[in-house]
Amino acid sequence: MNKFGIKGPRPISLHIANSKLIWEEAAKVGSSVLEQDIWHEGIADRLQALRQKMAALHAGAAPGEKLFDRSQLDAVITARAVERKNSFIRGVNKYVCTPFLTTEDRPSTQKKFGCVTLHDFGCGSDEGGQPILMVPSLVNPFYIMDLMPDRSLVRYLQENGYRPFLVDWGSPGEEERGFDVSDYILQRYQPILEHVVEIAGGPIPLVGYCMGGTLSVALASRAQGMLSKLVLLAAPWNFETKKMIAGRQNASEMQALVEQMLPGADVGVDMLQTFFTNVDPTLSDKKFRAYDAGKYQGSDAEFFSAMEVWSNNGPTLAKQVAHDCLGDWYKDNLPYSGKWLVAGKIVKPQNIDCPVWVAAPKGDRLVPQESAFALVGQLVTCETHEPPSGHIGMMVGNRARWGLWEPMLNWLNS
Repeated sequence: MNKFGIKGPRPISLHIANSKLIWEEAAKVGSSVLEQDIWHEGIADRLQALRQKMAALHAGAAPGEKLFDRSQLDAVITARAVERKNSFIRGVNKYVCTPFLTTEDRPSTQKKFGCVTLHDFGCGSDEGGQPILMVPSLVNPFYIMDLMPDRSLVRYLQENGYRPFLVDWGSPGEEERGFDVSDYILQRYQPILEHVVEIAGGPIPLVGYCMGGTLSVALASRAQGMLSKLVLLAAPWNFETKKMIAGRQNASEMQALVEQMLPGADVGVDMLQTFFTNVDPTLSDKKFRAYDAGKYQGSDAEFFSAMEVWSNNGPTLAKQVAHDCLGDWYKDNLPYSGKWLVAGKIVKPQNIDCPVWVAAPKGDRLVPQESAFALVGQLVTCETHEPPSGHIGMMVGNRARWGLWEPMLNWLNS
């Protein structure tokens, strides 16, 4: 269910500036690491090998002979750096100029709740299926759960006896521009849950992904008797983990920017992308140099494009919602500390009255596993799972089917 939009990367000026900064500073940094005790997990072995090679060269030199000086090393590094910077630009140009045929939208019955759209995909059999509600993050396109025909959790559940209902949060409308997080939970999310429960004729399973999982904890804690099971996929809960959660180092600055926005303004995709780019400022450079080198071909190229279109588009965020998340979650860590209020009531995970399954990858760079698993000790009934992929890879990557979908289905059916 790919959507047309800006192919990315965006904001393009930020990614170009990052690449330029990385490679224009390469000579200064590259030669200095040979003389200082600098350690980095990714280059430690190669750096030691280079030091040994240069030491061997100098050991074999005649008295007074200078085999390799600093200026020569700087020149070599600079030449390689210029080529890598140019490769990034070529990769972006090549990607943008390559046609990307999006998949046609699959038919669904749609019901509107303000700006929010609920997609009912029906069931995969004549006998009907168990309704299941699927809730993605507010800040990314909803269709990550139905990205491509062979990379769709929606289709997988549909093929295995379920009737998926998928939430598309959409961009704020006239009313939602004045919403805070509590309003989204009580005035949009809760009516959706009640609607699906009514269709099912009883409690339903619910799947919440990332921020959608965090919102689901708040709703589930006050929706007794409505859920049969709750699945939380990489849902952040503790925002003060040893491995810093994505964006936390910039939360104060981002909140200050949001406060200066005009009343009723939306937080746009470019601002949100800047927030998440700080997780790894080198990632875009590496991806598009790989694209220039021809790493992505055939179905891999289609998947690359689908992911870029997905990550560089999506809904805007209501100003107060962004302010609440940056302040209450990232800065003050209210969910984990037991002080998060929704409509004046503290969110208490221990009030959730159904079994819970929490999945969190060990290598997640957006939501550290420690953050997602911090919820486990606050739940009455809970099982955990470690998908063998990252935050997004566990949902749509090559290992998603056996690493997440199948274990989740087995738990849902148990």
